[in-house]
Amino acid sequence: MKIIGSFLIFWFSLFGFHQKSFCQQTKQDSLKTVFDNTKLPDTTRIKAGIQYLQPMLAQGDTSIGEYAKKMMILALRTEDKLLIGKSYNNLGMYYLFASEIEPAINNFSKAENQIRSLNKSHLFLATIYSSLGRLFSTNEQA
Repeated sequence: MKIIGSFLIFWFSLFGFHQKSFCQQTKQDSLKTVFDNTKLPDTTRIKAGIQYLQPMLAQGDTSIGEYAKKMMILALRTEDKLLIGKSYNNLGMYYLFASEIEPAINNFSKAENQIRSLNKSHLFLATIYSSLGRLFSTNEQA
């Protein structure tokens, strides 16, 4: 019975390792598909991109910087202040994990300005402040 239990633990740990690798590739493929599909409206592409980018950025994945930059360009075209703010925050997170502190601070500041210009208190400000806190915490440890 112990042999079977050990085998199952080994099998699931091995499967989990490959599954993570597979899922990561799938997310990057999904990002590429979203940003390359010019038939979708820009706002749809941005919202889908945010859903894929944010978890990857939270894990410190810097391989998706080009998508964060593409999303910023699309967001600026929409003139939607909330989407622009979220895109600046994502770009700031990319720069943070790429250890580019000045561009990170600049993008977080732009994100805050966009959200504040909505003329109402918005919960996304907490996300921006959390990002800034992460930046300063990381910078102090270095």
